Amino acid sequence: MELGSARAYLDWELKQAPKRKVLQVREIMFLGFPAVEARYRVNADGSLRLKEELIIFPGSDLIYVLMLSTTPQDHGRDSALFAHIRAGFHLLPIPTGECSNQ
Repeated sequence: MELGSARAYLDWELKQAPKRKVLQVREIMFLGFPAVEARYRVNADGSLRLKEELIIFPGSDLIYVLMLSTTPQDHGRDSALFAHIRAGFHLLPIPTGECSNQ
C-alpha cells in the first residue's frame, strides 16, 4: 500500500469526504497491529451522517477498514452494534503456498 500506515489512509480518506468535521481520532493497537479509530461527521448531499471507523494496518499490502455510517438519530443503537462487530473481528493468517494454473 502506498500510504504506508493506518493514519495515512485515514488522512487520505478524510480529504475525500465533503464537509467533514472530525470528532475524534486515536492511534491504537488492535489485535497486535497498528490501527486508528476515528469518529467524524460528513454532510453529503444535504444528509448528515456520523461515521466511525477502525482502520487496521498489519504492515503488509493489506489494510482492513471496519466502518459504521449512520444518522445522528440512530447513532446510539448502531454504535453499540458496531462495538459488538468489532469485538468479534479476528484476522486469520493468509495461507501461503504455490499457485498452479494447470
